[in-house]
Amino acid sequence: MGREAGRPAPRRCGTLEPLRRGPAARRRRPSRETGMTVNRDRMHPVFSRPVCPSNELPRISPGVGAETAPATLATPVVVRGVRQSYDGREVLRGVDLIVERGSFHGVIGSKYAGKTTLVEIIQGVRRCEAGTVELLGRPPLPRDPRLLARVGIQPQDTAFFSRATVWEHMLTVAAIFGASGARAEQIFNSFGLARVRNSRVERLSGGERRRLAVASAMVHRPEVLFLDEPTADLDAEARHDLVELLGTVREEDATVVYTTHYSEEAERLCDVVSVLEGGRTVASGSPAALIAGADGGSSVLLPGATDFLDTVTGLASVARAEAASDGLVVHVRDVGEAFAALSAAGVPVGGAQVHGPTLEDAFIELTEKEHES
Repeated sequence: MGREAGRPAPRRCGTLEPLRRGPAARRRRPSRETGMTVNRDRMHPVFSRPVCPSNELPRISPGVGAETAPATLATPVVVRGVRQSYDGREVLRGVDLIVERGSFHGVIGSKYAGKTTLVEIIQGVRRCEAGTVELLGRPPLPRDPRLLARVGIQPQDTAFFSRATVWEHMLTVAAIFGASGARAEQIFNSFGLARVRNSRVERLSGGERRRLAVASAMVHRPEVLFLDEPTADLDAEARHDLVELLGTVREEDATVVYTTHYSEEAERLCDVVSVLEGGRTVASGSPAALIAGADGGSSVLLPGATDFLDTVTGLASVARAEAASDGLVVHVRDVGEAFAALSAAGVPVGGAQVHGPTLEDAFIELTEKEHES
């Protein structure tokens, strides 16, 4: 999924690029170990200096290793009344969000709902126009290296040391945050990166790069971990594999803020889900509570009815329908009434499979109500 429409790119995220000749080269300096250079004007705030020998590596929090950073009892994330506009369009309209310690908190919303804008404001990458934000009991701006050491960030556009090997990249990030080599090895292996250990980062597949991005954000055992659309733009297999790995993040005892437009992922992974729509938080609660509070009804899979989409969508007893690879999925309020109407319309119902309401049903109902209000 791309960035919100009209949202300017923050002046923070850059790529580490190969050495170039010509005028551009005067603005870049190669590292001593990898032969890589850094565009200093386009770097993520975490990477405040280029790759360099380990004894010269910048530390996010000098003297405070990230693995021994002191814990705090403050609520990890508190957002109140945050507003933000781009090109005259209000993207966030007084958003409130509270993320409790130890939770896996999902923020779901449709494309351009403002999810990435919100988390970038919480992280301190952007300054909001109105409202207040606290991250681990402190304002995220002005930036404080001691706070950065306690936070892990996997942005949509992750900066990599692209010409380094995967393992070199991991060691470099670990050294920047003061994490041990043993910890780097442990998280590296747990994310299935051992088989590409000696490959250059620039040659990784999309799924492998996303695994490396999440592992890099976790290497220093952050108190708060931000995962911004980690499965976006992945193929089905890579997405499935990454979701399986994300399920193990709970073992790290971190508070997780997880943005996604896949409601089924949020239902599976999250303790709490906040629904962002129209620039506002329209609902927040456990997936089970959101499902129970909605009138989402049930979904019915009709294996032999793919060609009847237009007929089905015209029935009053059908809320909506969409074609799937294994048939037609029909969302209904009353199963008995729907089956009677389907049969009367000549729609084949043989082999039908009925499923209870899901978080997606609740999400659609909540967002429809927001548009009607």
